[in-house]
Amino acid sequence: MITNHVKSLPNEEQKILRENAKHYVEGSPCPALGKDGECTIYEARPVICRRFGMPIYDYKNPDKIYACDLNFKDGDEITDTLLIPNQTDIGKKWDAVKAEFGEGSTTIAEAIAVRE
Repeated sequence: MITNHVKSLPNEEQKILRENAKHYVEGSPCPALGKDGECTIYEARPVICRRFGMPIYDYKNPDKIYACDLNFKDGDEITDTLLIPNQTDIGKKWDAVKAEFGEGSTTIAEAIAVRE
């Protein structure tokens, strides 16, 4: 859904989103955010964003908990003590599934980065 939505956008918007996706792994809170913090894929945003915009912990990048700036502001405290252990377990299981079944977009950044 995201990949098709991005492909339907004007070339300049696609270019910006793909550049954001490249920088995502370098610490951007979300590759789909525009320069003013707006969601540029709002119509096709994932269920997680629609429902919660919940904090995300990536065990492979343990220095930061990612949270949508539209739902959490600087200084907001995240007090869920199970967030890190639960998301670490989920992340490792997800990596095993991806390894078993091969290619495909599994993150917003990967879906945006897909070319025709």
